Amino acid sequence: MRVQDNVLSWRSYMAERGVDVSCMDESVGGYPFRITFECYQPEFVIRTRDSQIRFIGAGLIVVAQAYDSDHMIAELKTPVQIDTSLDENGIAISIPSGTVRTSAKLVNGRLGELSAVLPAIKIMMGAGREEIAEYGANASEIHWRVRPRDDALDVALNVDQPYLRNKSSKTATQLNHIEAVVIVNHPVSVSFDTLAIWLKSWRENGGVADVTRLEFDSKYLSGEGAGTISLEAENLITGAFRVNFFKIDRFVSMLVNQGNIRESDANLLMGAVDLFAKSINGEKMVTLPVSIRGGDIYLGPVKAARLPALN
Repeated sequence: MRVQDNVLSWRSYMAERGVDVSCMDESVGGYPFRITFECYQPEFVIRTRDSQIRFIGAGLIVVAQAYDSDHMIAELKTPVQIDTSLDENGIAISIPSGTVRTSAKLVNGRLGELSAVLPAIKIMMGAGREEIAEYGANASEIHWRVRPRDDALDVALNVDQPYLRNKSSKTATQLNHIEAVVIVNHPVSVSFDTLAIWLKSWRENGGVADVTRLEFDSKYLSGEGAGTISLEAENLITGAFRVNFFKIDRFVSMLVNQGNIRESDANLLMGAVDLFAKSINGEKMVTLPVSIRGGDIYLGPVKAARLPALN
């Protein structure tokens, strides 16, 4: 009975913090050697100051060894749907098939390490009820480790076939692969409040993220580099990178064809490329500074794209 009592206590603890947990059916077993919690058709409702997040899945299994109860392994059965109501910015996340696998480790009662392997995922961003952008990927992994003594959070990300479709501007971006290792300095406590409040708290706390490794590949551009990012007022991204670019001539031609940059700017950029480029395995490579100022992305002196504010 002690295990069932712990599950009830955990539910009460979460409810006090604005998280309601329910299952269509559930069971607890596996002891004395381990603890297994199975939940059929789980539903989590997270209530925040001015919004609500609703999470629905087909099934959830959580396992922890009796001798190491702070380390939990979970499998989440699909389909999974997550809907939020964040003022005028609605977000809908769906995972239609496959299995979500996670591993979490508590340190002193708080989340210290987290790993997650995700199948294909789709994220719809909207203004009110009108969907304005779609993010997605065929598969992804994320690994997270908190380092309290260093006041830092390590994040490693590996994504296959990520894409972005902007319905308002009728543009689309597709990558083959992206990898990143990021150190988030001065992380603030994670809460179930709105993203804007969390980001504001991190920014005011002097938050800076060191991107120690960034690799990406697409039809028109590939690169590898490192740099730093932070947030300005209005949650606009700012940062500076040095990136080794491959296939940049294809990328610049695409920007001109799409009307993102003028042909005169393209000629200026390609002049610098031809001056400093090196040949590696028969392919042209050039190292360029990439800066992000006020949400605008610059390749050297040329404005190439714009990032939306994080709200």
